[in-house]
Amino acid sequence: MKANLLFRNPSGPCGSELLLSGDVDGVILVHPFDREYFDNFEDVGCVLPSLEDEINLIKTYGKNVMGV
Repeated sequence: MKANLLFRNPSGPCGSELLLSGDVDGVILVHPFDREYFDNFEDVGCVLPSLEDEINLIKTYGKNVMGV
């Protein structure tokens, strides 16, 4: 599964639904190193989580991060 900031995206369903319902073995995480905020949420200060936090969240669901 390719995860493009799905896990905490404020504009839609969270990635946890996809991780669990899709019964994936692992995740390739795409993380934008050049942005501080979620797209279209700059005005409300919705800061992107760090790469480390996203990896830890994925591991909490028992899934492996296969690449970044």
